[in-house]
Amino acid sequence: MDNTNPSLGASSASEVLPGDAAFLSTWSSLSDDVREVFRLLATHTSDLLVLLDAENRIVWISPSVEFLLHRKPEDLAGLSYTELLAPGEFDRSVWWREVTEEAAHVVYLLSGEGEHVPTHTYSLDISAASVLAGYRAVVHSVSRDSSTLEGLNHYEQFFHALIEAVNPFVLIVDANGRVEWCSPHLAVTLHCSTDRVVGRPLRDIAPESPETYSTPEYLIRILGGEGHTRQFRCREAVARGHGGVVTSRMLVLLSLQAGQEVARTDQHLDHFERFTTNVFLHVTTNHLIERVSESVERLLGWKVEALTGRELGILVVPDSLNPVVSWLSLSEFGAEVPPLDLAVQRADGTSQWVSASAHRDTTTPNLTVVTLSDATRMVTTQQAWRTVVAAQRAIAECENEDDLLRAYCQVAVDDGGYAFSWFGRKVLDAEQSVELAACSHRHDHYLDDFDVTWSERPSGKGPFGRAIVTGEAQIRQNLDADPFYEPWKSRVARFGFRSSLSIPVRVEGEVYGVWAIYSADLAAFEGSTLQSLLVAGDDLGRAIERFRSTTERRQLRQEQQMLSNAMAQASEMVIITNIEGRMTYVNDAVLRTTGYERDEIVGQFPRLLQSGYQTREFYLNLWQTLTRGHTWRGNFVNRKKSGEHYEVSATLSPTYDDEGNLTGYLGLSHEVTLVKQLEHLVDMGRLDHSSLAAVMRDVRQESSLDLTARAMCHAVLKIRGITEAWFLLFDDGDSVLPVGTSRVEMDLDLFNTPEMMNHSHEIRRRAGDGPWWRLVEATPHVLDPQVNAEILERGVVAFIHLPVRWQDDVVGVLVLGTDKADAATWLDARLDAFAEVGAFAGSILGEQAARFRSVHQQRAVLDEILAVEAWTPVFQPFTNLLTGAVVGYEALTRFH
Repeated sequence: MDNTNPSLGASSASEVLPGDAAFLSTWSSLSDDVREVFRLLATHTSDLLVLLDAENRIVWISPSVEFLLHRKPEDLAGLSYTELLAPGEFDRSVWWREVTEEAAHVVYLLSGEGEHVPTHTYSLDISAASVLAGYRAVVHSVSRDSSTLEGLNHYEQFFHALIEAVNPFVLIVDANGRVEWCSPHLAVTLHCSTDRVVGRPLRDIAPESPETYSTPEYLIRILGGEGHTRQFRCREAVARGHGGVVTSRMLVLLSLQAGQEVARTDQHLDHFERFTTNVFLHVTTNHLIERVSESVERLLGWKVEALTGRELGILVVPDSLNPVVSWLSLSEFGAEVPPLDLAVQRADGTSQWVSASAHRDTTTPNLTVVTLSDATRMVTTQQAWRTVVAAQRAIAECENEDDLLRAYCQVAVDDGGYAFSWFGRKVLDAEQSVELAACSHRHDHYLDDFDVTWSERPSGKGPFGRAIVTGEAQIRQNLDADPFYEPWKSRVARFGFRSSLSIPVRVEGEVYGVWAIYSADLAAFEGSTLQSLLVAGDDLGRAIERFRSTTERRQLRQEQQMLSNAMAQASEMVIITNIEGRMTYVNDAVLRTTGYERDEIVGQFPRLLQSGYQTREFYLNLWQTLTRGHTWRGNFVNRKKSGEHYEVSATLSPTYDDEGNLTGYLGLSHEVTLVKQLEHLVDMGRLDHSSLAAVMRDVRQESSLDLTARAMCHAVLKIRGITEAWFLLFDDGDSVLPVGTSRVEMDLDLFNTPEMMNHSHEIRRRAGDGPWWRLVEATPHVLDPQVNAEILERGVVAFIHLPVRWQDDVVGVLVLGTDKADAATWLDARLDAFAEVGAFAGSILGEQAARFRSVHQQRAVLDEILAVEAWTPVFQPFTNLLTGAVVGYEALTRFH
């Protein structure tokens, strides 16, 4: 219950509904207490409450209409109820004009803006109320959870309290023990205003009152204004919300005069017990029924004398007896016990659900007063809605149809408390049989050797078969008396089933199967219970539809995705064209091979890839093969976006739809360029080893480094693809010295330019990492322009650098050049073979290169000394010691 709507405020009818005078008089004819109860309900719920007269005109409507529909109460007073409905609802929703009560109807109301607002609508049975005779109450709720349905019990408790009160002095107390409302008559009797009472704790004005609901009747003393105190006989009615929690208490007070309390109490109690529908039992500590109210015959069919003096077990079904005894024992020791829902025996042997409350008799300590009220509707409604809520949860959690059907059957038993449930599929065979799809665990043997069909045979005349044939729910409120249950009557009796509901489940408009539910109670499927379970059946059909469409779509998507992934990830190139020959699909292999982006190639003709190698006759033959419906196979050379050519082996085929119409062409191909390159590399590998053997055979160490280097450079020209060679010696500085070359002439001055010096530094840095190669076009900026121009003029496209080692020291590098345009395709594969050439060069050139580098270093030092004149000549004469004559001189050099 919400507390969001504003209070109605003033109590006069004119202030509430200042509409048509005739209807104001109708509203005013109700007592203040009745009108105040309506006001109280209106201020504590967001539901829309409507009171209708016998002609279905609006006598009163709650102010929540402003929140729900943006329409004012005073504008609706006196109008026909149909003015509240959306167009078309009057003809469709005839239920509200009937006297019998139903629930869970979806009715569309008309908002102030003309919008159609869906509501779940309930008609409250208040026809028995003498103060409301001729009136009907309708609740429109925007909520549909179980708490709303239980809230209906809240409303009716208040309405029926008006009947049971002989002199209705009323207090309404909330769950926290505070007074929500005080009858104006009571306030006058207490010599105070209602403002003094409302909002205060009940214990402030009634000190001896229980803080919570514990007993249905007791004596109460209320403190009024000006020192006035009155004693009343109090009868309590409670409203319960979700889970049986007490949400409000209504205290109906019967006035007593001093000295007459006991006599008047008995008179009122006898009067109350005579006319109420509740049953009152006075039970001894031995659990004997000492006294029972006359209402037991109206509620359970028992005569008073048939129960008086008997054990309580005659009234309570065996399964409930032990819980009831424990519950009563707690009450006998003075404990506050909560209400207990239990099944009791009717006089005819059937069972019925009641709600029991218990308290100790204040005048006779060895007696416990037990109050039984009919709970059939509440229990069956709760059963249904617990099933609906659990079924919705199952729909959300289950991932396939079989799991959902099993869950649906099980929640009807585990959550709903029904005896058994199963689901059968309609089978389209000659026998018109039924296939068991799922059932609850409890009583599953009920279906052993169970013969049920949807034929015209006796096995198909039961509710299950009729539900399939008619497409309508089959309700059996008493299976024992149902003639169409004859083939299964003994089986039903053995398992204790008393009533059943068979709900046809439609999938895509056709009856797919039936969801059957069995109850151990008679008449367990009616009113709101029936409507709720029918809604669950509709939800089941829609869920199966979603599962099926989802499964089909998932399978189709999976197949499409698998095909798409296979095509996209295939190493072969896939091209699909339309009838005109335009490409409509290419896979990633096509993009990787050709270098085109997808949007550059899709929509183009395959001629985009033509290289010009194939003749016109070649393509005419290809298309003639395809247009005749045949498959073409062969090789051709295509051109990449970069202009590079590549060869493919292709299979081209026409494609057709399911009706045999031509839809386009499919091309599958794979590049054979690499294959041929690999074959070429294998051949070159064999030649490399042969060439290396020739080099090793022909090259010998000569008398000087330059002669040996020149011989090496000429010898490596025997290796396939090599067109020139250089040997560059590393000095002790940062430079390199060109010592030998395969060329006739070598301009040494080129190596002294700044660009070539930088390039020399790069060569020395990388030589320690092993052999490498580079394309001339990729690094033209590293060379001197004159050197670069000369290299390009000779046609050199790539250089291979092979470090030359001697005793773990890199002494130089052997540089091989090639003018082959396809060098980039085979250099990586042949680099190991070239590394062997570098190792051989180290064994031949290494020692001489190290010696040459040492001499070159000494020569460089002398050149530097001479250049700066960092020395002085000294001449030492040779003298003949005998003669003293100078016979010669010794020339010495003294360095500074």
